[in-house]
Amino acid sequence: MRYTIRKQTQTDFEDRVRRLDPDFARHGHRPAGAGTKARPSPVVGSLLGFGWVYVAASVARNREYLQDSLGQGSLSAQSQTLVMAGLAAMLVLSALAILVHLGRVLLRGRGRRGNSGAILTGAAAALTLAYTPPSVMDVGLGLLDPHASALLQTASATVGVDFDNVAFVSSR
Repeated sequence: MRYTIRKQTQTDFEDRVRRLDPDFARHGHRPAGAGTKARPSPVVGSLLGFGWVYVAASVARNREYLQDSLGQGSLSAQSQTLVMAGLAAMLVLSALAILVHLGRVLLRGRGRRGNSGAILTGAAAALTLAYTPPSVMDVGLGLLDPHASALLQTASATVGVDFDNVAFVSSR
């Protein structure tokens, strides 16, 4: 057998590159990180979902308190109506966003969900905290060991906060 050696042309080179690395043949050299998606951050997503849903749950549970508070201020009746309408719109948009994230988790594949799972996890934790009865919270604080109780009492004395009288806003 005899091998013939011939000089490679530019077309031969491009054919080989297309065969070995089609992405490079299509797009050429890209800097590192260009065109890559940001990876979802579960901790940040959970904290975002927790804060967002806790605020929404507090607004939803304390409608009368908010109206009374606005009535004591110096806002006109029309401004008070606008503020309450804005809060109602926030609640509707929050509910729709939760439904969108729920749909993403249920209908999309594992790689295409993004931060929806983390946001829903934080939202579930916020709803659990917002709708936990105060009696359950008191029992939970009573179950702390003596070291944790001493820590809370020391923090109470240092900061000047009486943890026995602490009430969550959403528990009114």
